[in-house]
Amino acid sequence: MAEFINMPCPSCGGQLQVRKDMQKYFCMYCGSELVLRQDSEGVFQHHADA
Repeated sequence: MAEFINMPCPSCGGQLQVRKDMQKYFCMYCGSELVLRQDSEGVFQHHADA
């Protein structure tokens, strides 16, 4: 079963529910293509280099 995280879109602020195992996804509100990466401390961060 997939785990999800809730976070705002960095482009429009819309609340997103993203699967932790996904690396690239699209905001369902503004259509922005986003990359999700886990940093060295285990925190998930958006990256705009999609």
